[in-house]
Amino acid sequence: MKMKIVFVLLSISVVLFANPFKSFSQKKNTDSKSNTAAANQKKYPSLLWEITGNGLVKPSYLFGTMHISNKMVFNLSDSFYKAIKSVDVVALEQNPEVWQEAYSREDFNGGNDFIHSQLFRSFNMSNERLTEQTFSLSNYESKIQLGLASEARMVNGMLYRNNVGQEDFEEETYLDMYIYRLGRKLNKIVTGVEDYKESDKLVKEAYRDMYKDKKPRRSYDISGFDYKHKMEDAYRKGDLDLLDSLQDITTVSDAFNEKFLFRRNDIQANSIDTILKKHSLFVGVGAAHLPGERGVIELLRKKGYTVRPVVIGQRNSEEKDKLEKIRVPVEFKRQYAEDSLFSVEIPGEKFFRFGSFAQTNMMQYADMANGSYYMATRVKTNAALLGQSAEEVLRKTDSMLYENVPGKILSKKTITKNGFNGFDITNRTRKGDVQRYNIFILPNELVILKISGIADYISGGKEADQFFSSVIFDSSAYVFKQTIYQPPYGGFTATFPSKPVYVAEKRNDKSRSEWLSVDNNGNDYFIFKTTINQYDYIEEDTFELRLMEESFKSSPVIKESANGKTASWKGYPVINAKYLHADGSQMKIRYLIQGANYYLIGVRYKTNESVADDFLNSFNITATHYGEVKERKDAAVGFSVNSPLFYPPADTTDDFSIQDLYAMSGGDEDKVGPYIDMLKSMFIKTIGNDTTGERITLVSFRFPKYTYLKDSAAFMKSKVFIGSHDKDYIIKTRKESVTPNHWYTIYYQATDTASSRIITAKSFYKDGVIFYLANMSDSVTPPGSFVSNFFETFTPSDTFKAVNVFEKKSKLFFSEYFSSDSALSKKAMQSMAASLFDSSDLSQIKKAISQLSWRNKNYLSLKKRWINVMSNFHDTASVNYLTDLYTQVKDTSGLQNAILNALLEMRTAASFASFKDLLLQETPALITGDNAYDDYQGFNMDMMLDAFTNENTVDKRSAFNGHKWAPLYDTLALSKTIIPDLLQMITLDDYKDDILELLTYAVDSGYIKADDYKQYYTKLLLDAKQRVKKQVAREDEKEMNKLDRDDDADNNYNYNLNNRSVNNYLENYAVLLMPFWDRSAEVPALFEKLLQLRDKDIKISTAVLMLRNKKNVPDSILNMLAADDHYRLSFYNQLNDAGIADKFPVKYKNQTDMALSALSAAFYYSKTDSLIYLDKLQVNDAKHKGWLYFFKYKKSKDDKEWHIAYSGLQPLDATKISTTFNAYKNDFIGYSREVYNTADVKQKMQQLLKENLYALRKSSSQFYGNNNDEDALVVDEVKGGRVE
Repeated sequence: MKMKIVFVLLSISVVLFANPFKSFSQKKNTDSKSNTAAANQKKYPSLLWEITGNGLVKPSYLFGTMHISNKMVFNLSDSFYKAIKSVDVVALEQNPEVWQEAYSREDFNGGNDFIHSQLFRSFNMSNERLTEQTFSLSNYESKIQLGLASEARMVNGMLYRNNVGQEDFEEETYLDMYIYRLGRKLNKIVTGVEDYKESDKLVKEAYRDMYKDKKPRRSYDISGFDYKHKMEDAYRKGDLDLLDSLQDITTVSDAFNEKFLFRRNDIQANSIDTILKKHSLFVGVGAAHLPGERGVIELLRKKGYTVRPVVIGQRNSEEKDKLEKIRVPVEFKRQYAEDSLFSVEIPGEKFFRFGSFAQTNMMQYADMANGSYYMATRVKTNAALLGQSAEEVLRKTDSMLYENVPGKILSKKTITKNGFNGFDITNRTRKGDVQRYNIFILPNELVILKISGIADYISGGKEADQFFSSVIFDSSAYVFKQTIYQPPYGGFTATFPSKPVYVAEKRNDKSRSEWLSVDNNGNDYFIFKTTINQYDYIEEDTFELRLMEESFKSSPVIKESANGKTASWKGYPVINAKYLHADGSQMKIRYLIQGANYYLIGVRYKTNESVADDFLNSFNITATHYGEVKERKDAAVGFSVNSPLFYPPADTTDDFSIQDLYAMSGGDEDKVGPYIDMLKSMFIKTIGNDTTGERITLVSFRFPKYTYLKDSAAFMKSKVFIGSHDKDYIIKTRKESVTPNHWYTIYYQATDTASSRIITAKSFYKDGVIFYLANMSDSVTPPGSFVSNFFETFTPSDTFKAVNVFEKKSKLFFSEYFSSDSALSKKAMQSMAASLFDSSDLSQIKKAISQLSWRNKNYLSLKKRWINVMSNFHDTASVNYLTDLYTQVKDTSGLQNAILNALLEMRTAASFASFKDLLLQETPALITGDNAYDDYQGFNMDMMLDAFTNENTVDKRSAFNGHKWAPLYDTLALSKTIIPDLLQMITLDDYKDDILELLTYAVDSGYIKADDYKQYYTKLLLDAKQRVKKQVAREDEKEMNKLDRDDDADNNYNYNLNNRSVNNYLENYAVLLMPFWDRSAEVPALFEKLLQLRDKDIKISTAVLMLRNKKNVPDSILNMLAADDHYRLSFYNQLNDAGIADKFPVKYKNQTDMALSALSAAFYYSKTDSLIYLDKLQVNDAKHKGWLYFFKYKKSKDDKEWHIAYSGLQPLDATKISTTFNAYKNDFIGYSREVYNTADVKQKMQQLLKENLYALRKSSSQFYGNNNDEDALVVDEVKGGRVE
């Protein structure tokens, strides 16, 4: 089930003066006069203001609120209550009565998550896989616990805003809701002075503008506690002047204030003015909206009203208590469940669903005026299929009530409604609120109805009785009358013994839809169905049928049984299976795949097998039908199509541009402008029906205007669908055509070996615009009219701006780069990519560079980018220009290094010679972090274009990327002529290590001989000796530390990380000094010292180097290195790479030792105390063959339990070994958390082998991994108040 869980972290009623961005604001100058004098000068000395004049017949009132429930804000006096009683209308910022509808919208994205939500809507593409849970029957106890313990989602935010642990210091609701309830209790007209949608948009825009604000205000540091204390004290005193000052000094951005505060102030003042023309008014808005020159008070004064402060006296608790006892009358209306299984009356127009929290099916209604809420929660149990009666579920539920019903249970009665038994429970929470439950047990689900209110609201009135007495269950599903059933939109038919109960995927805790029925003999009939639309693979039918079977057999009620038999049923691939149920009954199952639809048709029967056969054989795939075909258009994307189905029109009026979303995520648009343009033009949508599973994926893309594709033929061949090359499939059909409007189209039908599934795809291309259509179907079912019509009638618009992607764009680029239009020039600058240019553009590039100056923004970065562009050129003129430019920028090392790297990237004799001359004549300083690739690569057009061509043009950097001067390494035939001259830089500390690294590689590769650098022999030897001494000192220190810790741990991980560079230096010196072995006795002596070092990396490299050069290495050293589990594999591989694997000790050249070493080396950062061989299993998969070795391990010697590790694959021929592995991908190597015990070790080994094989196949890559303990964890979180 695809889920989008929206966490509401932010509401538009945020208290502005509690701005979390306070650390970026600027301190306001204040006058240090006495408190008394300051009080006399206050302009805004009260929270309550009287509005008169301007033709008003009687006064109205303006009140500053805080949107919290803390008692601090409830010091309300007689003047407050008199004011609210005296008016006709009570208003808040928004009318709370619209919230439930707004929050329950599918596209609701309150809080910070609206960025991700909008991106999800724009780029929604399926990513589904079968999992072990897809078809399993799981235990339901934790789901019942969750249903009992959960409060209404979103209700706390709408009704109460209480904070866990602070209840004793809070009122029953927050101040704004209290004012709303007073208005309703006093029978006033209630409204809002802001439109919800308009305010929501303004708040989002405020945050956007804040992130994009190029001139944020300077910060003023106020500690969180001190600020909170000052703010609360100011509110208690009604000191709006101080609140205004606090707001001002803690504001991060003037741009934020403009939208969040001032624009909303204008709206509020205008709305107040409009209401005052007809009614007297009491309006409560956030206190931060009132003061200031642009506050609501001054705005009303400018409109001609007299606005004066009202003195607020002492708190009037008597009036508060009297008003709170008033009950607002409610009118109940009948509401129906989605499938009409039950209906119930509630005091509202509808139940609301605020997202499927923790996969529970929960509907809610909040009675805002009385502070109560009503809930209907459905918990799917599949109890009948688990072999459990309704009575057993009732007993289990009874046992869970004490722990999971909040607070204290006051009463519990057994009840029956329409033949279904359950409980009527009344409880009181620790806070003192009375709640009431009615719980009903149905054959395969449990229904929890709940009402909750403030204090004794539930027990003191008739609302609860009316709610529960109105419940009606539709028992027709349990009337035993044979029914030929077909879903509303078709797809299949089956003959059920009674009307099936339908459980839609969106309200299921599994990723499937269900149809459940029962007969009068207690036999259960069921169909499970899931839909998986994927275009990046086509799996073998038999393999996925086995996945379906394994998923179902993972159910705890299935006893060990043989696998079912594969077959073909009416042309469809199936598995027919029969299992023994834990309760002694039988289960007969048919697994069937039809394109993207996966069906499980089953019966649990007691004795009569024929009823199972009849049901299974009654199932038939049928045509789908969706109603009237209409012309559908999406002008924004640019197409029309005739279809009965279409994606719902999303309300995008408050959506942001991609630029805005990127800026709000903290990115710098200036650096990624072209990527943003590309994303703006991309569109991915799915059109289809969830019930039938029939879907079409639509992808649209427009190339940026500077796009240049040199190989038009490769592009036109391109792909079936983004992410999948033709070679991945067997192409059944490929038709090319051109539409009357000159759209080039390719129609594909693709399948794969041993699969009935077919991917149908159609691409459209014209003038830089691409559309893709894709659908998953099968070779058995006749093509449906929905898909056929969609593919046939899909018509792209002709309103797109043409981009000839096969035309060189440098001329266009330079015309806009040099344009006087700054926006056009900026866009071109952002789009600069090396692939746009060649050497014929050198004159324009020189012009661009010559016009740059320090006044340009990002001057250095831009100049480096232009220099980098020329690294793709190979002509003499470009080399000469860069050479001349080098002397011009000699005072800027960053630019000099960029030029040197560009010359190297050219990879020509002339560019290398120039590089050498410039480096030696004017050596630039090296700046820490200065990297030729970091800051001027620009927009990687090639990476984007690779998605549309078969050629791999991505990342053509040197294989030695990361080395300084990488091109010198992979062009040694050229670089050998300049390396000897570069050796004179060995005396420069900044360059010494890089020169040695390069020289080592050249010597080791045979391009540089000893005579080429013999004049540096003495220095190299002295440096090497010094390095050895330092290494000995480090190792001695390490040994002493181990003794101090009384710890014999090798701690290789930390040692290697800290000293790897030292090892490299010593290895380099060894390579460079080896040619002098016979010229000086000091060299063999040095190598002897290297072999005596404790560091085994150095020992290995030294030993291999000596053996390569036919120098004797003691057998004791070779045996010691081969015996070390951690280093054995590395030692063998280095010998093998050198062509001297025969030097490896035979004793350790076996599969078991190599598998153990691979395991140890792959996870060197996670050292184990013990690894002991257990056994091996043969792998005989179609793509993977060999032996997988198993070991038991302990992380620490103090661990009480052993766990199981595995390592492979080793060849089937036991005389051969494999020494390659991929720990990053975890292919056949890893430490599992499976506990070792002799009783089931074989079973666990087989399971680990299967999990590894499944992980390597796309279709099963997500099959394992779901945690069955997640439900219990969520229950704990709900009880702990961490989740609403």
